[in-house]
Amino acid sequence: MKKRVTRHPIPFNDPDGTPCVRVPLSNGKHFAELYADDYAALIARGITGNWQHTIPNRLSRTALRSYVQCHVPRGSPCDACKRHTALTVSRMILDAPKDRRIFYRDNNTLNLRRDNLQLREGYTRLERDALLPRIDGLNQTVSGGVA
Repeated sequence: MKKRVTRHPIPFNDPDGTPCVRVPLSNGKHFAELYADDYAALIARGITGNWQHTIPNRLSRTALRSYVQCHVPRGSPCDACKRHTALTVSRMILDAPKDRRIFYRDNNTLNLRRDNLQLREGYTRLERDALLPRIDGLNQTVSGGVA
């Protein structure tokens, strides 16, 4: 059985003096940065401090960007974990509903400070893919005819 190692956040201050933390991610190379009070609120909701950085590869067709995910233990007081055990941290910070997208203002998905995250209208990628009809092959139209 694999032994779990708890990764502890590293406190620091923003250039403007706001207390922040750097959370080490599963690959050991990257850190997620967010405000210390947001991190404390996530931990209070039952989210563990062991986070992962999902990095897309050229073979993956489902992941287009890298994201920071956290694992939520079953039976925790978190509202969003009734069906999921791995959730995107940015969605948890903003309490984003399903019909809203998260936009990273500086395009850095490791910067989880609240002022870098913005909610936008629109479906998430997974919901959009479920709503759109599938096209099998480049020479077919949505109705199934040949172009």
